[in-house]
Amino acid sequence: MTKTIEIIGGGCAGFSLIKRAKELKGFEIKLYTDIKETENYDHYWGFWNTKKTTDAFKNSEKIWYKWKIITEEKEKLFETSNYPYCAISRKKWINNCRILSKNFNVKIVNQKVIEKNNNYYAGNEKLAGDFIFDSRQPKIKNNILLQHFHGLTLDFEEDVFDENIAVLMDFRCDQSRGIHFIYLLPFSKTKALIESTMFSKKIEDYNFYINSIKSYIFRFYKTDKYRIVKEESGVIPMNYICLPNKNSINIGVRGGATRPSSGYTFSFIQQQVDKIVRQIKENRKITNGVHNRFNLLMDKIFLDVIEKNKLITPNIFYNLSSSLSGDEMAQFMLGKSKSITWLKVINKMPKFIFLSSLISVLING
Repeated sequence: MTKTIEIIGGGCAGFSLIKRAKELKGFEIKLYTDIKETENYDHYWGFWNTKKTTDAFKNSEKIWYKWKIITEEKEKLFETSNYPYCAISRKKWINNCRILSKNFNVKIVNQKVIEKNNNYYAGNEKLAGDFIFDSRQPKIKNNILLQHFHGLTLDFEEDVFDENIAVLMDFRCDQSRGIHFIYLLPFSKTKALIESTMFSKKIEDYNFYINSIKSYIFRFYKTDKYRIVKEESGVIPMNYICLPNKNSINIGVRGGATRPSSGYTFSFIQQQVDKIVRQIKENRKITNGVHNRFNLLMDKIFLDVIEKNKLITPNIFYNLSSSLSGDEMAQFMLGKSKSITWLKVINKMPKFIFLSSLISVLING
């Protein structure tokens, strides 16, 4: 008898799950999505490559074996041969997932799903699969720390970039409204994604991000001769979200895949999907956790530190990372750090501030 897997939401998590359809023999898989959600919007996902992201690595827009973190006073260059930083287009990834699932028992239903009394309905049809996975974006709570950004993919008239070095954080920008940095991914000597990114509780107006990007380009590249290829924006909650559902299993952002301290999600979704596929194949209870308790505790302490100490946050980020090699930093961001790496990170934290936030987190939960 054929069993059914139903997936709600056409984002990264939903499509990453149907990509594994070949391994889920004996299942009919339905993915419910709004066609606009999957066809008309594009942006880039960044990730450090591991065995779980091989397909994305092969389809990356660009791969970097070097990256930088920069403050007004210092900069650190990281190099790796084992964990390159990659960027993949949303459209390209979803199209790849469609292709890999095409010849298997997968149906994509272009219809919005409504939730009523812990049940799900596509039109008048109640979803009743053996497994129901909910990958929709969760509602963001008020008054929490957010990572919010607006980015431009730009094509310049002349060579301006070192295309072999990604800039993950450059704090040489306006810090008056909160923790602010520029994220720059050079796809070639003339083309790059440049994002104005902030950690704060307030989303800024459109012009703030755009003017920040323009000012950064003029200050460091001395040109305004470029054309806008595309724009992208986003808001990511910087806290752990794993919503309980009675009749479904949450995956993706709403299933706790996002790393609270960094906002990185793509790699963790691949880990989560891999775990779930193995659980289904082995007829085990489905669990969606991908972050261990220690990492979540340390993220909570770190976020408390930077929220209470905004003025010195650029130096905190720099000092934490400067003690690490490229491999160690990538492993740290992937949640795979060894004990020695954590000791290096903790040793670089400002001691009084760290202990104060540790106590605050332990008391307040």
